Amino acid sequence: MIILGIGSLLTASVLFLWRTDWFVGLIIPHAMRLLLGPDHRLFVTRIRVSRSSFLVIADLLARTLLSPAEIPIGVLTALIGAPFFLYC
Repeated sequence: MIILGIGSLLTASVLFLWRTDWFVGLIIPHAMRLLLGPDHRLFVTRIRVSRSSFLVIADLLARTLLSPAEIPIGVLTALIGAPFFLYC
């Protein structure tokens, strides 16, 4: 249990420091599972397409919502993803 806890903590800290869009990796698979159901045949490719589409739309919104300034994309994805996880 200690090794599992340390491994989880190290993985979470690396993802936190290395990737700014780590939250998207949690949001999109769960959302696609709710939309598509448990069918795994095309699940991986649909997740990749939907994840990239989500990031493009989030980046567009982050750049245009406050026109002279930019919202960090991590803030915008967290504002979308946190209520989603509270719902699930």
